[in-house]
Amino acid sequence: MRDPLVVLQRAVDVYGRLTSAGIECAIGGALALGYHVDDPRGTSDIDLNVSVLASRGREVLELMPADVPWDADTIAAIERDDQVRITWPNPAGISIPLDLFFIAGDFHEVVRTRTEFVPMMDSTVRVLSATDLTVFKALFNRSKDWPDIESMLLAHDSTVDLDEAIRWVAEIVGSGDPRAQRLESLRYLT
Repeated sequence: MRDPLVVLQRAVDVYGRLTSAGIECAIGGALALGYHVDDPRGTSDIDLNVSVLASRGREVLELMPADVPWDADTIAAIERDDQVRITWPNPAGISIPLDLFFIAGDFHEVVRTRTEFVPMMDSTVRVLSATDLTVFKALFNRSKDWPDIESMLLAHDSTVDLDEAIRWVAEIVGSGDPRAQRLESLRYLT
């Protein structure tokens, strides 16, 4: 079993290492989701949007804690895919996936400008906005993503700009794509 505190501690640690080195980043995924829904769900991984191009992947990896494993294949994956999943060993339990997402287009530049500062552990970190998290979740299109999107839309203080999210998904994959259409179909929730 993964200790949820270890996930949070490691997320704050990596965030702090990058921002201290002048590399802008924001926590995404379910850790960010927790700030945008009324009933947060648990997670066992860390998603980090890194606001630099993949060509700086080595520089980012060199800032990671010493126990984050990476090699030439990791760098090649970053340069090829603009993202990578690293399995971060945890001596006290199950390893923690660390997903790094690098700038891969205009949308990522916009995402960078809309992050939000939130408290996490004893620190303040940036997380993805609810609107941008909605876009990423629609694009990933996993079974867990659609209930997450609905939870963000139904939150008592929802900040999802659904029109903006639909616009970006349609721009990235086309308005005829099932993901864009499914997101459009959620208008009744707002």
